[in-house]
Amino acid sequence: MHSWLLGLPLIGLVGCLMPTGFGTGVGTHSGSGAGGASISEVTGENAALPTGAAEFLAFLKADGYGAYPHEPESHVSVGPHGGPRVRRFYQPKLNQSLAGAALEHPAGAGAVLELYGTDATTRTGWVASVKLDAFSESGQNWYWLEALDGDSPTLVDAGQGLGIRSE
Repeated sequence: MHSWLLGLPLIGLVGCLMPTGFGTGVGTHSGSGAGGASISEVTGENAALPTGAAEFLAFLKADGYGAYPHEPESHVSVGPHGGPRVRRFYQPKLNQSLAGAALEHPAGAGAVLELYGTDATTRTGWVASVKLDAFSESGQNWYWLEALDGDSPTLVDAGQGLGIRSE
């Protein structure tokens, strides 16, 4: 796992993905398979986040989250992110949950954090998460993924309930 994630409790990463003054989500989730959230036809409002590393990488590289509610442009990171600049995208379930000030987000809620270099336009990677169950269980019911962008996206780490680990 990248050094910027070391020493960061999962709740800290969740907090990094939360919006500040962000608008409300619209639409409803179109459902998921027996294995939890899955890729559905990307319609923006109703697209689900995948929970498998290969599918998640393909989803990220294809900008499958591009129609999600998001920040208008990258900005200087104020958290422990992998790049000097970041841009947040909120899966509509998460966006709606945040707008309603929910204490616990629903299963299928998630976010994609794009990482950028200092030039503010070169995307260098992603950190993404999706909630797998109605209860967080101290982060154990979240699926996390970190990947680097490039000609072929490179998985750094992915899995359910990832916590603090040493390299």
